[in-house]
Amino acid sequence: MLDMLKRHKVRTTVILILLILVAAGAAVIKSSTIKTVKVTGNSFYTEEEIEKILFDSKAENNTIMCYLNDRFGDDRAIPFIERYQIEIVNRHEVEVIVYEKNIIGYVKYMGSYMYFDRDGTVVESSSKKLKGICEVRGLAFSQIVLHKPLETEIKGVFSQVLLMTQLFEEYKLDIDRINFSKSARVSVTVDKIKIILGSAEDMDLKIAEMKDILPQLKGMKGTLYLDGIHFGSGSDGTYYFKKD
Repeated sequence: MLDMLKRHKVRTTVILILLILVAAGAAVIKSSTIKTVKVTGNSFYTEEEIEKILFDSKAENNTIMCYLNDRFGDDRAIPFIERYQIEIVNRHEVEVIVYEKNIIGYVKYMGSYMYFDRDGTVVESSSKKLKGICEVRGLAFSQIVLHKPLETEIKGVFSQVLLMTQLFEEYKLDIDRINFSKSARVSVTVDKIKIILGSAEDMDLKIAEMKDILPQLKGMKGTLYLDGIHFGSGSDGTYYFKKD
């Protein structure tokens, strides 16, 4: 009889301890609401958009649950995001480090924007148009498949697009569209001005020249011809602008 009472007392004590631990754990979880979210590495989304995607529900908006999900769960699939990392700063603050997909341009195909990387591989298909990403026109495709390289007859076209977009960013040029002709000659459009850049030769120098000339043409409409400029020995710096 005495042994039974002892066992009952031990069992009751264990249950009470477990209940206390559960209650304490619940209290800690409840008091660990995320109040501050810092996002770095993002350009395709705002901080508010990333926060809403990752911490929208009550269960997600908690540092402890966030830690458990990040440690043992799978990353959420977010368009244009390769992966993300969540760092717990304290009980009420987290930092999200975003690693975006390496997108350099897009082509329109069957009503969608098909975004490709520096190798010409289609990494994303979306109805959303990303700000700051150039459209590339003039490339012919029989078909376009997600996660497969774009097949085009223009040799080295994606290396050229990469170089051009890097220069546009460096010179802070707002270019929406790059046009390729059948003979691989290039033109771009800025506001109401079409710029004929010509072949890939000396493209970096031609874009640098374009950057210096465009401020002089602000508010005008027409075509700027830079395809006839020659650099190096015998350089003549010849270009001309034809008003519409």
